[in-house]
Amino acid sequence: MTIALGLILVGAFTKSAQFPFHYWLAPAMAAPTPVSAYLHSATMVKAGVFVIARFSGPFATVGFWKPTVVTVGAITMILGAWRALSQRDLKVLLAHGTVSQLGFMVVLFGIGGTETTQAGVALLIGHCLFKAALFMSVGVIDKGTGTRNVDELQRLWPRMRVTVPVTVVAAASMAGVPPFVGFIAKESAIGALFDDRTILSVSALTVVVVGSVLTAGYSARIIGAVFGQFYESSDQFKAVEGSTALIVPGVVLSGMTLGLGLLPVLIAPAVTNITAELAGHEPHSHLELWHGIGPTLGLSMLILAAGAGLWFTRVPVAAIQQRSRFPFSAARIFDLGISALLRGSDRVIGRIQTGSLPFYLIVVFATALILPTLGLLAGDLPSLSLRSMDDPSQIVVVSLIFVALAGAIATRHRLGAVLCIGATGYGVAVMFMINGAPDLALTQLLVETLAVVVFVLVLRHLPRVRLQPDCFSILPAPCSRLRSASEQQFLHLWPMRVARTGWRLSLMPM
Repeated sequence: MTIALGLILVGAFTKSAQFPFHYWLAPAMAAPTPVSAYLHSATMVKAGVFVIARFSGPFATVGFWKPTVVTVGAITMILGAWRALSQRDLKVLLAHGTVSQLGFMVVLFGIGGTETTQAGVALLIGHCLFKAALFMSVGVIDKGTGTRNVDELQRLWPRMRVTVPVTVVAAASMAGVPPFVGFIAKESAIGALFDDRTILSVSALTVVVVGSVLTAGYSARIIGAVFGQFYESSDQFKAVEGSTALIVPGVVLSGMTLGLGLLPVLIAPAVTNITAELAGHEPHSHLELWHGIGPTLGLSMLILAAGAGLWFTRVPVAAIQQRSRFPFSAARIFDLGISALLRGSDRVIGRIQTGSLPFYLIVVFATALILPTLGLLAGDLPSLSLRSMDDPSQIVVVSLIFVALAGAIATRHRLGAVLCIGATGYGVAVMFMINGAPDLALTQLLVETLAVVVFVLVLRHLPRVRLQPDCFSILPAPCSRLRSASEQQFLHLWPMRVARTGWRLSLMPM
C-alpha cells in the first residue's frame, strides 16, 4: 500500500503542477485564453488536487503522507508565488500564480483536518472564479492593446470601462481583500491552521502567511499594470474594449466572486457537504465574511499590508530576484533525465532485440505464464478464491477465441492465420466490454484492426509460399542480431521477402 500511495502521489503532483513537476504549467499558457481559463483554473490542474483531497482522509495515518504532501505543497506555494512576482507577461504571471495557489490547496488538504479541508474546498471554488476571470480579462487586454507586458501597458481606464473593474475585482479576491470570496477562503485557512497548534500546522501556517504576502504582491502588480502603474498614457498607446462575447464571461465570474463573498451562505451548505464527504466529519464552523476581531483578521490585514509594501518596493525586490536566481531548474533536470533514459534504452534494446522469434516467444510465455505461476506457488494458495466465470457470455466468447486460436495454428495460409489471430484480438475486446471497460475495448479494437491491416499489406508483397508444418523446426543456426546499420537498410528493402533459416529470420531484397 505504501508503494501504491507513493506512485499515486507522483501522479497527483504531476497533474496538479507541484514541485518538482511544476514547470509544465507556464509553457502551457500558449493555449488560447478561453482554454487557459477553463483548463488551468477550473478543471485539469484541479484533478490532481482532488485526488489528494480524496486520499488524505482515509490515509492520513500513513506515516509519510502528511509530511510529504504538506512539504511539497509548501515548496510549490512559495516557489510559484516568488516566480510570479518577477514576471512581466501577465499570462505567465497568472500561470505561476496558479502553481502557487495549487500548492496552497495541497497544503490544506494534506493536513487532513476537518476545518482545513473546508478551507481547501472554499479556496478551490474561489480560485476557479477569480483565476478564470483574470485569464479572460488578460485575453481581452491582449486583444485590445496588442500586448500583455506590464511594462508596456499604460492607463487602461477609462478606455476599458468593463475589463478594468473585472480585473481589479478578480485580483483583489486573489490577494484576499474583503469582501470577496478569496478573502473568506484565505481567512478560513489561516484560522484553521492557527487553531490546530500542532508542529506541522504551525509550520504550514508560516508558509501560508509568507506565500499569501507574495500573492498579494503579484496581485498588486496586476492592478498596477491595468492602471498603467498609475501614470498618464500617451496618445500613441491604443486600447479598445473587447466585444460583448469576450467581456461577459469575466463580468459573470467577477460578479460571482463578489456575490459569494458578500453572501457566503449561498455556497456554505455545498462546502459543508463536500467537507463531510472528504474528511468524514462536518466542520464545526461555517463560511462567514465576518468572524470578529482576532488573530486571524490581524494576520489577514498584515498580509495585505506586506503585499502592498512589496509592490511599492518592486524595484529593489526585482533586483534581489535577479541576483538570487536558482542554479538549476526542474525543466532542465527533466530534460537530462529523458536524455539519459533514451541512451539507456538504446543500450538495453540493442542487447535484447536480437531478431530471434523463438527468444521473443520465450520472453512472452515466461512473463505471462511462468512468473505468475511462481507467484501463486510462493503465496497462500488455500486463500485463493477462483471461479470459472462472472457471466455466461464469457464462456461463449472464450470458446470463440479458442476456435480462432486453433484455426491460426491449423491453417497453412498466411492470410488465414493473420485473420484468425485478429479474431482472437477482437474476442479479447468483447471480453473487455463484458467486464465494463469500454475504453480498453475501443483501444483493443483499434490496435487489432491496425495490426491486421498492416500484416495484410505486408504479406501481399511476399511470395505465395504455403507454410509447411515444420516451419519452426529447430535447426542449429545461431540467432542473429539486427544492428542499427541493418535497421537503416531495412527502410530501403521494399519490397522484400522473408527467407526462413531455422531459428534465424533474415530480410533479403527480391
